[in-house]
Amino acid sequence: MTEKENLLGIVKLRVSELAAEAKAAMDAAQDAANSEGKSSMGDKYETGRAMAQLDRDMYAGRYHQIMQDLALLERIEKAAAPSGQVQPGSLVGTSFGKILIAVSLGAIETAGGKVLVVSALSPLGKCLLGKTAGGSFVFQGKGHTVEWIQ
Repeated sequence: MTEKENLLGIVKLRVSELAAEAKAAMDAAQDAANSEGKSSMGDKYETGRAMAQLDRDMYAGRYHQIMQDLALLERIEKAAAPSGQVQPGSLVGTSFGKILIAVSLGAIETAGGKVLVVSALSPLGKCLLGKTAGGSFVFQGKGHTVEWIQ
């Protein structure tokens, strides 16, 4: 298994864990909204139910986004071999460090060191898309070099 395949597996596992957490929070918020009982103060009941529904909607949105990230990871795993240019799914060695273009997850620690996992739509991802080995890019006002691409 290559370093890139290993990283994609780790990222997919972490995103799956986030999905499970978001689903559990969404279900708990829905249960809270459903169990909000009528009180003698009618407005209190409506306010509590509305707040629980807002929580549920927030977690549902998060869950939906995470499911889209999982679908993207599936497409990346099935994508063709690297083209020599940075694209979604590329593991890029730069003077800035190792970067995996996939989903927004942040820095992860692996046996091979720290890897920054970013979306192609992130500022850093946009700087890297289409670059080739030996190319340069500017991020946060500093020049960096693409050393290799997997």
